[in-house]
Amino acid sequence: MIARKERSLKVKTLNAVCASVLMGALLYIVTMGIKGVALGMMGVALAAITIPAIASSEGVLEVLLEIVMSIVEGIMSVVAVVIGAIASLFNV
Repeated sequence: MIARKERSLKVKTLNAVCASVLMGALLYIVTMGIKGVALGMMGVALAAITIPAIASSEGVLEVLLEIVMSIVEGIMSVVAVVIGAIASLFNV
């Protein structure tokens, strides 16, 4: 198993922003159909996620795992913020 390394705040923020752009573009594609703008947003978001993963990894498999981990980490950050906002509304 790969030892999990702690990422900097900038990389975590970049992952969260890119994951939210990916989710927004996917939602747009599902509701409005495939458009060039949505595909462009997805391409830019994926490129922004993959560049740090490629720079910090050595092998092809490790690069793919880093990309998947970055996307999942970004989605988890977005979900955590949404749940935190909902919890603060109800003062839980």
